[in-house]
Amino acid sequence: MRKFALFSLLSLVVVALLLGLTWQAEAKGNRIEDLTAYEYDCAIPSTFNPTFSGNTMRIRDYVHVNINESASPYLHGINTTVANAEINLVKGTTSIRGTMLLEPEAFDGAWQGHWVFIANKGTVFGWAVGHGTGDLKGMTLFMNLYDAPQAEDAVEKCATVSYNGEIGVPEETFTHTEGYIVLSGLSPLLEDGR
Repeated sequence: MRKFALFSLLSLVVVALLLGLTWQAEAKGNRIEDLTAYEYDCAIPSTFNPTFSGNTMRIRDYVHVNINESASPYLHGINTTVANAEINLVKGTTSIRGTMLLEPEAFDGAWQGHWVFIANKGTVFGWAVGHGTGDLKGMTLFMNLYDAPQAEDAVEKCATVSYNGEIGVPEETFTHTEGYIVLSGLSPLLEDGR
């Protein structure tokens, strides 16, 4: 009986592994890969209201209206973010997180989601996940976020966006994004055969 139970358990493990590999191969086939964008990070100054507690600066509801430039129609558009942060003023460690609403110009829809950015001991890295709405329904966007140098035309670009009538101002650094999209069975792109 013990050998039968062990054999049954091992069989279940093998079947589970095979199903997992099959699922991964199928998911890989339902992906749009190698998406990149350069994001002009345009802050709305009146929403920057930090508070201080000891060595920590806290920021709440800091709005940015960012311009994403990309060869991909999935990322080219306006990304409105709302950020919350904790910054240790002595150690320099930073944790920033928030919401995003990336509205690509080519689609009647948006990526709604969350992001996080961490800076600690010289390492700066972030992630974002957005779920598609409208034309993008049934799709999920996954992005890695990296600091990028500010572009020479930063002031001019940020002057083209506003929030509640206030014009955007460029941040010291901008963002380079790399990512991919996973399409679920609900995606109109799968139904259209694209």
